[in-house]
Amino acid sequence: MTRRPGAGRRRGAMFAAVLCLVAASACTSGPPRPPNTGTGASVPGANLADWSEIPLAPLGTELAALYSGLHEILYFQGAVRTGNSPDLGEGVAADCYRSNGPVPRVLNHNGEDYVLCFSHDRLARVEAVLRLPADEARALAQRACDAWLPASLATTRSEDSCGGRRGDAAFRLRRYALDAQIGSAVSIIVYTPGGPE
Repeated sequence: MTRRPGAGRRRGAMFAAVLCLVAASACTSGPPRPPNTGTGASVPGANLADWSEIPLAPLGTELAALYSGLHEILYFQGAVRTGNSPDLGEGVAADCYRSNGPVPRVLNHNGEDYVLCFSHDRLARVEAVLRLPADEARALAQRACDAWLPASLATTRSEDSCGGRRGDAAFRLRRYALDAQIGSAVSIIVYTPGGPE
């Protein structure tokens, strides 16, 4: 059996190249990642988004800039919580819409509802609603209020609600008990003070 000239050197060079690739991938792969559970549930201890990031566009945005992605609805404030249909407030006219796309995730949870209301064709109110088991809803409401109030001018705080204001925007968070099968609803409203709440 005859060896081709340089065959040993080629094998050695290939072996060295493989070792370099393995070493490079070990350096760049980073720490192992936790498995994706795929449940869509919140991540324990995850940072809560600032309440001012909940609207998909800044308050005051013109309806025309968002209209193509929305469909108009007849919306009664509080309907998800009580089944009643209170109005938006005396003398307040607002046109309300839902997105044509999926309901956005809010506070690391899949949303139940997401409504945008426009006053004089400008975004004045956004309400995001989450439906959760009672204990989870209570804990989320407390964590959100604890995270948001220090950086806001607090206007209300109780066991199940809080509100605050910063600049030209305000928020109100409320937790409502629903029936035993549904659990609780957490409603987060971001609005322009003086506009529809």
